[in-house]
Amino acid sequence: MIKGKEKKITIESYNKTAEEYYNTVSSFEILPELETFISIVKPNGRVLDLGCGPGHHSRIFLENGFQVDGIDLSTGMIAIAKKEVSGGNFQVMDILDLKFKKDAFDGIWASASLLHIPKRNLKKVIRELKKLLVEKGILYISLKKGEGSEVIKDKRYGGVDKYYVYYETDEIEKILVDLDFEIVENEQKEMRSFYDTNPWIHIFCVKK
Repeated sequence: MIKGKEKKITIESYNKTAEEYYNTVSSFEILPELETFISIVKPNGRVLDLGCGPGHHSRIFLENGFQVDGIDLSTGMIAIAKKEVSGGNFQVMDILDLKFKKDAFDGIWASASLLHIPKRNLKKVIRELKKLLVEKGILYISLKKGEGSEVIKDKRYGGVDKYYVYYETDEIEKILVDLDFEIVENEQKEMRSFYDTNPWIHIFCVKK
């Protein structure tokens, strides 16, 4: 995740609002991207939920027969995941310091998690994710569309501070192609007016 002040305030914000966040996201309809991921990852395979939060997506993977490891740097989020989602292996872990063996996963689900990573670190992180995937393994990434990075006050959760990094589609595509991923689906979606702060970029790619 992030070094220094931005990292600290972002973790603190998620710890402070973990219960509220869980209640909010658990009420959402299942993302179509989740259904796509489930349909293209090896049946009953092992999935890494990268930045799993309170485990609301991990639950769906488990219900569909996958083995699931969920990691997050928020102790509050992991505590909820362990309490509310049975069958998953949930750990407090930094995305910048992953503790898994090579070729461990059939799919990696990075939903709204890499957007907290400074751009200077992103290529290194994705390179490490590639090592964790089996050949032909699936990587899903969603990012907020835009330019630059900033600390914002998240009014959805009482004005807590969060650090966000924004991307244009060609930026993230270039990184993935440079690392020899094959992009199989790329979609941009406009904001859901009731919750989103930015449009979204959704990318599915395959480790060659």
